[in-house]
Amino acid sequence: MTVSLEQGGRYSPIRYEDGFFVGEDKHLLFKVTEDDDVTVPDDLDTWTFVWVLKQNIRQDEAVVEVDSDGITIVDDTDPDAPYETIEMVRVIVPRDSTIDLREGTYHHALARVDVNAWSVLAHGEAVLRYAAARFEEGGS
Repeated sequence: MTVSLEQGGRYSPIRYEDGFFVGEDKHLLFKVTEDDDVTVPDDLDTWTFVWVLKQNIRQDEAVVEVDSDGITIVDDTDPDAPYETIEMVRVIVPRDSTIDLREGTYHHALARVDVNAWSVLAHGEAVLRYAAARFEEGGS
């Protein structure tokens, strides 16, 4: 998923084919760029992020929220240039946060939440699916 700072929150849906399953540790990668859609901000590792999942886009409370403890900056392959490595934002959605949710279409958003720099970076629908390998809490 690519996120441009200029666009005030790029539409970045998590589609059915992305395989977001109930009760799994899901790693989501977001490419954050400057207005040119290429340049990664130099100070990305100093930003504070939050990622939320809601059943309804207008709902006040999130059904899942991942704060800075579950969000890191990692070196990974640039989705737009497969032979280059760039810094990307990785959100780890822990399995215990989705284990009790029903499959269906939710809404997600990644935001920068630093003082005087709060902005939505990515948003969209998020399809959460059941799988035959779904385990109850504590299962393997």
